[in-house]
Amino acid sequence: MTPPIDSLRRPRGPAGASDDGISLIELIVVVLIVALLGGVVTMILVNSWNTQRQVSSTTVATNEGQVVASAVEHAVRNSDGTRVSGADTLTIWTIGAGTKTCQAFKFAPADPADTAKGSAAFMTAGSGTPSWTTPPWKGPTIRQDVSPSPTYFTKDGNVITYSFQIRTEASPVVFRGEVAARNTGAGSGVSPCWP
Repeated sequence: MTPPIDSLRRPRGPAGASDDGISLIELIVVVLIVALLGGVVTMILVNSWNTQRQVSSTTVATNEGQVVASAVEHAVRNSDGTRVSGADTLTIWTIGAGTKTCQAFKFAPADPADTAKGSAAFMTAGSGTPSWTTPPWKGPTIRQDVSPSPTYFTKDGNVITYSFQIRTEASPVVFRGEVAARNTGAGSGVSPCWP
C-alpha cells in the first residue's frame, strides 16, 4: 500500500530552512546588482583617468609656458636693446652671465610640413645675428600647440608685451605679461644682434 501523499511531504521548519541553494530569481537579482556596481566602478575609473590626463596636460603646458615667460622677462629686464620682428620673434641684446649676448625667442610651426599642428616656442642665445632658418635654434621649448593671444610679442618704447596660449586636454593655458628694461636707455643703442 502506498503512503498517502500528505505523508510524503516533509514537514517544514522555519521559513527557508529546508531550501538547499538559491532560486533563479535570487540569482538574477545578484547578477544585476554586481553588473550595476561594476558599471559604477568602471565609470569612476574612466573619469579618474580622463581627469588625470587633463591635469597632466595642463601641468606640462604650465611648466613649459612659465619657462618661456620667465626667460623672456629675465632677458628683457637685463637688456640694452630689444627688437620685435613680425610679431612672432623677439630679439634681445642682453647681459647674461656678466657678458652681453644676443638672445632670441621665436614662435614657429612645430611641424613645417603640417602647420595645422600649431606652433612651438624656440629659444637661442649667442653672439652676432642669429640665423632664423638654421641652428642655433634650440627647442622646441614648448612642444604643445601654441597660438598667439592675440599676438606673441609687441613693443612700446622699452616695454615688451608677450602673450600666448598653449592648448591642453582641458582648456588653454594663457600667458600674458609686460616687462620693461631696467636700463633706461634700452632700445636706443646699436646692437650686434640685428642688422
